[in-house]
Amino acid sequence: MDKFHVFTFFGGHDGQHLIYRAFNVVVHDNIFVFRRLRILPVRALQTLRHRLRSYVAAAVQAALDGVAQIDVFNRQESYLQRGYELIDRLHGYSPCEISLYALSDEDQLRASLAESALVVNTTTVGYPDDPGCLLTADMLRPELIVADLVYNPRNTELIQLARSCGCKTVDGAGPFVQQAAIAERLWLGREMPVDFAMETFFAD
Repeated sequence: MDKFHVFTFFGGHDGQHLIYRAFNVVVHDNIFVFRRLRILPVRALQTLRHRLRSYVAAAVQAALDGVAQIDVFNRQESYLQRGYELIDRLHGYSPCEISLYALSDEDQLRASLAESALVVNTTTVGYPDDPGCLLTADMLRPELIVADLVYNPRNTELIQLARSCGCKTVDGAGPFVQQAAIAERLWLGREMPVDFAMETFFAD
């Protein structure tokens, strides 16, 4: 049973879970999705892989936190319908405008990047088994904040490219460690030493 099917067995959901329709952590009688990512309250652009995983949590939380507009680019067009269903559910909880596009639409990608303050890579592109970078240098500008949820390697091709273009960057180590810390708090009732984990596993 996956996290989408387990949703049907529980009641008393809050807004985020009714939108997301999936759980990552079940703790006694309380339900909590630990992939909550805090996104700056500005227009955002997200690229995603074909599965509704990290991008869903990031987009939903960003919308609930007050982001005005999000453009989502999907690598597999056949999965766009699930994205439209997510948007329909989200409209009942947030006025955020979310638009879905195919990642193959390079003109739209460039247009969205030109108007965005933040771009977040929530795909697997950048991991050792899926190397590469979805953006090119001419798509970036110094004012753009570039975040990559890939944490191994921490210094992905996207992060390197963004830094070379003068962009502020956020790598995937922080979100990875923070969601582990939340899970440990929920499951074991104790605080994980976040600083120690960062120094041990992600020291430069």
